Amino acid sequence: MLTALHHQVAGGILVGFALLIVWGVAATVFGRGVTRHHRSALVAGELLIVVQSLLGAIMFVGGGRPAQPALHVLYGLVALIALPAALGYTRGRPTRWDPLVVAIACGAVLVIGMRSFETG
Repeated sequence: MLTALHHQVAGGILVGFALLIVWGVAATVFGRGVTRHHRSALVAGELLIVVQSLLGAIMFVGGGRPAQPALHVLYGLVALIALPAALGYTRGRPTRWDPLVVAIACGAVLVIGMRSFETG
């Protein structure tokens, strides 16, 4: 049951972060910063990653192991810190490139998410 939920949340993360990439690129092209709505969507995406990580940790403690545990956990940790790092980098000195920085971080999460299917 947890495995199925873990996979479903992963699918939601992939779709959500693909949309966040498009949003970030569009905001950059049209010269908009990271708006309040954009930031809220990014926070929602990060919360999905937190839920995913908690599900994975519960499964791990319960004896479930991905095919490549060390790499799978590493991908999870990188996914957890990528977006907060990008938002921290862009905070304090807003530029028109902030949405692109965030979109690149979302792209990293998307790639990591796709790779995690291969390790788990």
